[in-house]
Amino acid sequence: MGRKLKILFTIFLLIAASLFSGCSTVNFSIEDTIKPPESKSIALKGTWKIQNYILTDKNSVTPEKKEKYELFIGMEAIFDNEVSAIYKDVCINPQYKSIRTSAGTFIQNKYRISEDVLGITTENVNVVTITTDNQLFHELIVTDANTAFVYMEDGFLALKRISVDIDEKIRAESLGNVGLDIDSGDFKEDPLLRSGVLLGIRSADNSYRTLWLYFKNRETKAKLNTSQLIVPRAKGFWEIGVINNDDSVDIYAEPFAELSQKEQSKIISKMNLVNKKSDAKILFVGNDYIGIESDMRLGVLPIDNLATKKPVHLSDIIEGDSANTLKQSAEFFISSLDSTKASKLNQRPEEDNFTLRRRNGHWIMKSRLYYKNTLGDKKYEDFDVKQMVPSKLIHYDEMNIPWNEIKSRLPWTRDAYMSPNKDILILASGENIIVYTVQNKNTINKQLLKIPILKGESIIMTEWATGKYADLWSEFADTAFDNSYDNGEF
Repeated sequence: MGRKLKILFTIFLLIAASLFSGCSTVNFSIEDTIKPPESKSIALKGTWKIQNYILTDKNSVTPEKKEKYELFIGMEAIFDNEVSAIYKDVCINPQYKSIRTSAGTFIQNKYRISEDVLGITTENVNVVTITTDNQLFHELIVTDANTAFVYMEDGFLALKRISVDIDEKIRAESLGNVGLDIDSGDFKEDPLLRSGVLLGIRSADNSYRTLWLYFKNRETKAKLNTSQLIVPRAKGFWEIGVINNDDSVDIYAEPFAELSQKEQSKIISKMNLVNKKSDAKILFVGNDYIGIESDMRLGVLPIDNLATKKPVHLSDIIEGDSANTLKQSAEFFISSLDSTKASKLNQRPEEDNFTLRRRNGHWIMKSRLYYKNTLGDKKYEDFDVKQMVPSKLIHYDEMNIPWNEIKSRLPWTRDAYMSPNKDILILASGENIIVYTVQNKNTINKQLLKIPILKGESIIMTEWATGKYADLWSEFADTAFDNSYDNGEF
């Protein structure tokens, strides 16, 4: 049990939730907006001192965890465009993204504590995410120019800026730790090319499962399967799933608990659960939101607050005039219909009636219009929302190989997914999930795996990890997943 706790602690400390996003500078005069970088200068730049560790869940802290966190106190953190380091946790070429938001709402919703626990008295804070190589490094809550908090499992480190300059000794040590040749500025290539993916799958009977596939140097190292959906998040892994009742469906989300499913029945918290009609199903899963369909309605729900039962509005997700974007998208679709259909359609779209669906190897946004009276057996029409899928919903959705090229070579393909390393390509048909290696970032090479799937199964989640994070996720999967994949031959 000691080894498992150590593994889970390490994973939750370093987990990259595959939160893929751009970068921006911290701007303390902007509220509730995200801005692209305007210069190479960043507001976090400088050397910071770790002053304290604030526990948020004292009951879950083991002596090993307490000893680990005590090592952080008195240590330094540095931030600039070349390196971000919090004690010995280092990333190179960091990208910064900032959003200014309500302190109480953000902290209570995401971390389930009051801002008073951290001693935060300001109404608004800047939430700064730091990413590198398309992987989350850390998320900081910045209350003023010299005060910040960074989440660690079961608590926060409190940071104070001691200089706007970088301590060059710390920089050299940090860059050395990640393999940077400081004299030449060249990076040493990682001899291990590591990619891992959590595939969330929905079955025709509205059951859910997760496959973990892990690769080193384009060779398969792990194939694991578990029930329900295991989702990587900034605060660790969560489980999302459904409980099918006679006349309804409970959709739940909760932090993953290491329960032995062979010896104990699954205990589902009633605190973060939404009850829907029996036809309800999950359409997509991201790090912070899920898309559902129930009673002919679409909806996107925040994972942290399913119990509110309130889907978010398009204006909560995209910037700009969301109402006009939705209206124009609906008008464009209606203009493509024949006059009979168009006249019988309610032409006013609703901002909380949208979701994501897959098409041609990418996620797209969809909304719905309803017929005033049933037209034959049709009650509604779905249409594309002319809007790029925002990173709030899906953080990574890139494909180096053109869809037409994939279809011309492998015409049975229904969907395609590529790893951030551009070394692994996953193709889905109606009968199989087939994994190929990729060379030179865009050339389909040999087949690695052929995984049979059941009729009606579809992929609703792909969460990638690379490098050391793939190793950490694999360690977690080894301890948390039920068994090796056994539904057919690989």
